[in-house]
Amino acid sequence: MSELNYKVNDKEIPQHWLKYDIFHTSPSQSNQTNGLWAGKYLCCTGDERKLFKVKPPMIGGNAAQGGINAAIIDKLPDDVAAKEGEFLFKTEKSKFSADQIIHYEKILEGMPQLVRNGIAAMREIFPNKKQKIKSETVAWANFDKVELPMTGFIDFESKDIVVELKTKQRSKPIERKTGWSSAKGYLPKNPLPTHISQTSFYKKATNKKVFIVYVNDVVPSEKDPGYVIYDESHDSLSQDAIDWALENYRRKNIIRQNIVSSSKSLTEILSKIDPDFNDPFWDFGDEYVARCKQLWGQI
Repeated sequence: MSELNYKVNDKEIPQHWLKYDIFHTSPSQSNQTNGLWAGKYLCCTGDERKLFKVKPPMIGGNAAQGGINAAIIDKLPDDVAAKEGEFLFKTEKSKFSADQIIHYEKILEGMPQLVRNGIAAMREIFPNKKQKIKSETVAWANFDKVELPMTGFIDFESKDIVVELKTKQRSKPIERKTGWSSAKGYLPKNPLPTHISQTSFYKKATNKKVFIVYVNDVVPSEKDPGYVIYDESHDSLSQDAIDWALENYRRKNIIRQNIVSSSKSLTEILSKIDPDFNDPFWDFGDEYVARCKQLWGQI
């Protein structure tokens, strides 16, 4: 990397980031522990991150949003949209390892209903069928004293509303005497902290009204409506809660940049960060995790 200046979102990116091909941070990066973040973003390259092991729920969530988009963005009939989500998930089957296929099949069974529940939730938030809604729009924001700008993709956005959609899918299957069983995805009674933080970033980036939506693949009933919506009337999305979440993001990123900028080598950086290899999220690929353990072993 040359010593030429490089600017992103009006911020000049210092060389100690450019040497690792890091040009921005994100809610996803900022929600990770410092150990996981260093493993993924300092010990692995951007091209390698594209090859990380994926999980059926993550890919299923993308497929579900594609189906919901078909109804909400493209205005296709609900049945067509449900089939679109199912089709999109089927096209990703080759990405899963043999031990993931049963989980994939369980999620696939519920995909049409997952999409229908998501459509119902979006229509509750966006009741005006003529309203222009966009999906996967890019958001940017800068934080005071943080060298890297933050960016993320908004699930659904109108002129005055931002929606963060989360799918609560079937659990990893368990083999029983009667066959494989997989518990339904439970709708949380309160928004989860990482989702609050992510949505707070979108509030900062757009200054629009924010919503967090959780959907599962249960046929709606009085006991389980199939989706739950949280808006700014909820304590977890009050202005104080949003400000606190944003300050946590700011503080975490300043700590990271202080470690990186004050270190002369990757080994020195890693010597200042506890990887906590017992964290279950060290599961993004045996090859890459082994490399991270080797690099930390050199400190």
